[in-house]
Amino acid sequence: MKHVGYIYCTERLVLENKLEQWADCFELVGLSRAALDCYISGYGHQLELKYADETSELNPAHTFVPWVVVNNQPLQENYQNFVMYVCNAYGSNQLPEACRNLNHSVETQSTFNSSVEKLSYSHQVCYASQ
Repeated sequence: MKHVGYIYCTERLVLENKLEQWADCFELVGLSRAALDCYISGYGHQLELKYADETSELNPAHTFVPWVVVNNQPLQENYQNFVMYVCNAYGSNQLPEACRNLNHSVETQSTFNSSVEKLSYSHQVCYASQ
């Protein structure tokens, strides 16, 4: 909740044209200023470049975000059902406890997976080229 409070604080400052006070939000919500130190020192920028390199090396290459892949297959715009895909990847022999507690059976998941191409997607993604 502190992180949500931080986001709310900075967004409020933008609306009030006081964005230069964004660092004060750390103290207001009780967060450490370590993230600020990371930003000021340049280490945050180094991490950003590192993860950008990792992203550009993905296989299959990402074409939008969020980019969720199970068994080297992108979930496309059906990423919100990723738990079902991950559980399906285990097969019925070695399902983890979390998968056994899902509302859908493995058979239902298999049926779903075989017809996923037929779904019409209503969720939007952000394409890498945009």
